[in-house]
Amino acid sequence: MKSDSFAAQAMGFATLCFIPGILAGRLMAGTVPTLSAPAAALPAFAGLALRRKKELALGLMLFSAGLFSAIRGNICCPAPTPAFARECCSRLCACIDSIPFGDCRSGALVKAMLTGDRSSLDSETLGIFRKSGASHLLALSGLHLGMIYMLLSKLLLPLGMSPASRVARSLTAVAASAFYVLVTGASPSLVRAFLFILIREASAILHRPQPPLHCLCTALLLQCVMNPAAPGDAGFRLSYLAVAGICLIHPGLSALYPSGKGPLKKMWDLASLSISCQCFTALEAWRLFRSFPAYFLITNLMALPIMTLLMPAAIATTAFAATGHCPSILVSCCEACCRMLLTVLEVVSAL
Repeated sequence: MKSDSFAAQAMGFATLCFIPGILAGRLMAGTVPTLSAPAAALPAFAGLALRRKKELALGLMLFSAGLFSAIRGNICCPAPTPAFARECCSRLCACIDSIPFGDCRSGALVKAMLTGDRSSLDSETLGIFRKSGASHLLALSGLHLGMIYMLLSKLLLPLGMSPASRVARSLTAVAASAFYVLVTGASPSLVRAFLFILIREASAILHRPQPPLHCLCTALLLQCVMNPAAPGDAGFRLSYLAVAGICLIHPGLSALYPSGKGPLKKMWDLASLSISCQCFTALEAWRLFRSFPAYFLITNLMALPIMTLLMPAAIATTAFAATGHCPSILVSCCEACCRMLLTVLEVVSAL
């Protein structure tokens, strides 16, 4: 236990020293970053004090390393997407286009949610998502990867519950998630979600489960080390802020509801989850877009349950379409979910 505590404190100390260096480097490069991105680390490790000269020297070294990495990252060109990943993404898009949807908007929506390609969405549909405050449903993020990962985990349950089977399930799910992230372009928000999954699975395999906040700090540090230019991306900042809100605020809000189960409890958990995210992302979203989704709570309460049906239906429909034999009932179910989501968002955007 003491070693785990020491490792968590060391990771928190490194995060608090290295990330400000990254942000300072981004500021020197002309990009105005948000200083709230490393906020997830501050509450958990606020007790860390630089009492000794060795700690001060180490902190300065880590800050300088972050500063150098950011400056170097701004000079270097980003790595291009591998050719095989682009080819896989093109085939995935072509497979979705081949699904015989009755409404062209359904195919465009499925393509956007599975590949991040919004080119087929018309301006009216994009406006509905924007006005209703549901644009985050179109941007590939931890929400999409999390649903895919949970679906993979359930599909792999038949492998068994022995220690070896659990390791095999974890490795398979992580490998599949990594492949999906690579094929869809490895956006900073998706990389954050993958690192979070990787850290949680690794800690579970080692029988040392870590609190979500420690996993978030570790992912933040690793991503900034791998890509010092990442804090300049809006999706990176909003993604980390949203998860920080979930880690820090959601447990307290969820605990306010009396103990028990049922639909009302699920609605409260979903509402508290949405509020927690907005508490941390509202200022950054206003700074970027000069707007605030007034009906975000209604949108999430109505749209997220539909998303939990739409994503598995879209994945299953695409998988069967890839084989050349897609049952019509599956296509109809997927299209019904798409129409339901669009109808809900149309109603909210008209408020």
